[in-house]
Amino acid sequence: MVAAALLHDVVEDTPYTLDDVSAAFGSEVAGLVGELTKASKGSQASRRERKRQDRERLAQVSDEAKIIKLLDRIDNLQDMGDAPKAFRDKYCEESRLLVEAIGEVDPELRAELLDTVGRLERREVSEPGC
Repeated sequence: MVAAALLHDVVEDTPYTLDDVSAAFGSEVAGLVGELTKASKGSQASRRERKRQDRERLAQVSDEAKIIKLLDRIDNLQDMGDAPKAFRDKYCEESRLLVEAIGEVDPELRAELLDTVGRLERREVSEPGC
């Protein structure tokens, strides 16, 4: 899970393929990376539609992949303090929808993600250096 968490964006953001990941890290890691690779990769659909496709896919993946996704989202939210408010608001909304799609795989991580969303939403403006 740790290796897959570190590599989860490789197929989306680099020229490497799942076959490359499998050759270097094994089929179990590649399987999780594959589950975490966005279903909408390469799609020209609207952001809303791409996110809907990705949520549908994530609802069907393994519990391990869902846990990695929750952790990744929490990390992303914690790094959004300086993002423009409109984007933060959109990302928070998408995060709530993501939590619904993933379900109750890990109630503590679910609660942490929702708490992180709430804290980010309560910020009126970004605070440099936070």
